[in-house]
Amino acid sequence: MATGILDTSLWTAWGTGTQDVSSSTAGSVLSQSPTGVSGQYIGVISNAAYDFTDKTCVVTLGGQVLSATVGNQAYLRCEIDANNAIIMGRSDTGTLFIQHQITSTVTTVHTEAYPSFVKGWKIVFDNAQDLVWFATYDQNTKVWTARFSETLPIATTALKVTLASGCYQAVGTPGTMAWEDTGVQPGIYREPTPFNKYSNGVATVTGAPKADVYGSLVASHPNLVSYWRLGE
Repeated sequence: MATGILDTSLWTAWGTGTQDVSSSTAGSVLSQSPTGVSGQYIGVISNAAYDFTDKTCVVTLGGQVLSATVGNQAYLRCEIDANNAIIMGRSDTGTLFIQHQITSTVTTVHTEAYPSFVKGWKIVFDNAQDLVWFATYDQNTKVWTARFSETLPIATTALKVTLASGCYQAVGTPGTMAWEDTGVQPGIYREPTPFNKYSNGVATVTGAPKADVYGSLVASHPNLVSYWRLGE
């Protein structure tokens, strides 16, 4: 792990593999290279738990994704603990997957072919309607598309956030996953709009949240439009 870049007051690195943070005038990129060994993952987890009630967790993707190989996974996870969580990720030869974990049991609640030109993932905690929404951002059309929603399966008042990559079965060349933190307001977040103006990508999405309440992961920086920061 590169030193002086990851803010260890906010994040803890864990797992097996190679994990580096690079920085430039544009900001920072967290690169994760799994070992390819079945069951080994590498990631970062927030030190603090945050109240995501009626708030949104957003991550910007970098220019690299894991190889299109069965067994690979990269994911964004919002968790109460190791046994209770909401998960959104990319896996295998190109699949968007959404899961929840309840008392240790992981259930895949939605999968679809991974969309083209995805630059961001979003998990919207819509407590007012007792729903959680999952959306992807298309860097070409500049549109967020809702992919799935379900009744909130876990409490949202104290959630830690994980960004991780790894292999659920052996992979010869897993590749590298890059998570981007621009350090400035990236274009995809410059003009937040109500979620009900976003396109609904699949029939499984019904209704729409009354508003997309933009919550910063770092409470001391409520005006940041980039929701998570590596601490460059």
